[in-house]
Parts: sequence; structure tokens; C-alpha cells
Amino acid sequence: MGRIRRNTYYVIVDLLIAALFLLETASGLVLLFVLTGGYQGGRNPSYGRVFLFSRHGWEQLHNWGGLALAALVLLHVALHWRWIVGVARSYARRFYRGQAAA
Repeated sequence: MGRIRRNTYYVIVDLLIAALFLLETASGLVLLFVLTGGYQGGRNPSYGRVFLFSRHGWEQLHNWGGLALAALVLLHVALHWRWIVGVARSYARRFYRGQAAA
């Protein structure tokens, strides 16, 4: 197997971020609208409802997906750090040049 190009890593990380974003959105919507509330002292008629997983399962999926998403976003920033610094320097130079002319 040959060496993987840097752009391939970028695409893989970005696709994983997109997939985890969709997972977070879907699990959040299920928790918000389908599996609402908790025990509530027996006053919740939808308590114990299952939609593919229990509420606890959806919460675990949502929490671990969020942690994985945060880790991949940090990796994404680290992979693009030189570009971020370059753009920040470019904008800073333009800003300070504009300040000197005024």
C-alpha cells in the first residue's frame, strides 16, 4: 500500500466530522421530540418508550458522539494550523497597513 496523500487525510477527517454531526443532530432530535422527559414521578405517559434504543442508549450515543466530534474538530484544526496562522497573519498585516494609512 502506498503512502496516503495529505488531502486524503483531510477528506477522511471531514467525512467523519460530517457523519458525527448528522449523528448528533439525529440523536438530539430523537431525545428532544420522541423520547421526551424521564421518570417524572410516574406523570410522564411516554416513560419507558423505546425508539430503536432506550432513552439511555440514545443519551450514550449522543454523549460519545459529541466527544468524538469534538476530538475530530480539534484534529481538523491541528491539521490546518499552518493555514489558519497564515490567514491570520495576512489579515493582521492588512489591518495594520490600513491603520498606518489613516
